[in-house]
Amino acid sequence: MKKLNPEEFKIYEQQFKKLNESFYIFKKEGDMMNKDSKEMLALELSDKKTLICARVKSAVFKDVTKRARMINDI
Repeated sequence: MKKLNPEEFKIYEQQFKKLNESFYIFKKEGDMMNKDSKEMLALELSDKKTLICARVKSAVFKDVTKRARMINDI
């Protein structure tokens, strides 16, 4: 991804960085939450991770498809 599309890579890199920071805080302070809040936050973090991964996969697919079309036009 980094070589295919450096601009989008930076965006997703920042999103993962923020998510990792949130995971760190969750692990560090999760014991202070009640059971339901803890479960809800864990689900939100997991869903966000899945979403960012899907964005990365989609961006890579679009970029590879674009390059394949360029090759087909030769």
